[in-house]
Amino acid sequence: MTTPNIGAQPNVGQSERTLSLVAGGALALAALGRPPGALLLAGLGGYLAYRGLSGRCPLYGALGISTAGAAAPAFLDRTPEEEQMDEALEESFPASDPPSWSPGTA
Repeated sequence: MTTPNIGAQPNVGQSERTLSLVAGGALALAALGRPPGALLLAGLGGYLAYRGLSGRCPLYGALGISTAGAAAPAFLDRTPEEEQMDEALEESFPASDPPSWSPGTA
């Protein structure tokens, strides 16, 4: 029996992420300064905030649900060659773009 790869890639749509982030922040703030029973409320707020920030929902992953649709980030479909090329470009950036304030220009 194999274990499902829960939360490997984003499975929460953008509007749902925004709603989760706002609701999670509100719940976490509401739990501040409350009695110890509010710890559950803070935990739920933290979970929703995580879900909103990361775009991953472990519960959705376990159930095989995804609301992200075709709007998943394009970098997930990149080949290793494309990743190597981007890394090489990032590493060579300062050498390929000299500053415009060079002291030798008139």
